[in-house]
Amino acid sequence: MQNDGDPKSAGINKEEDKRSKVLEQEIKKLKRNHENTVSRKDAEISALLAERDFVADLEVAGEVGQRK
Repeated sequence: MQNDGDPKSAGINKEEDKRSKVLEQEIKKLKRNHENTVSRKDAEISALLAERDFVADLEVAGEVGQRK
């Protein structure tokens, strides 16, 4: 049975609210960190792919130059 007028019950509800806010803030922080990590990973992959393509182009150009 719940007694909303009980000061002890009100104190428990305030503590739960504080914990909820702290957890919500922590979740937001973790989401931001995750988004930053994904963004850095995507940038690194793009750079590696560009480097791979550059090297492949050099190899093709070298093969064409050797055929002449």
